[in-house]
Amino acid sequence: MTATINTTEYGIYTINTRTAELAWQGMSEFGVDDCQTEGRLIEWQDAPDDRGVEYLLDWAVENGFISSYDLD
Repeated sequence: MTATINTTEYGIYTINTRTAELAWQGMSEFGVDDCQTEGRLIEWQDAPDDRGVEYLLDWAVENGFISSYDLD
């Protein structure tokens, strides 16, 4: 499964989403929005990557790390 991630700062990219951990790693590599302060970086590092891919992606949208996503 893949996810197309939409961000304000880094544009659109596609990542592998077999697991939430892989999705988190992909988003970390390609960029997430509003992660410039230490507090936001810590919040991103503590993202819930143990509850499934869709939960992580929904959480990332709700918390302003990505704008939106589409799963394939």
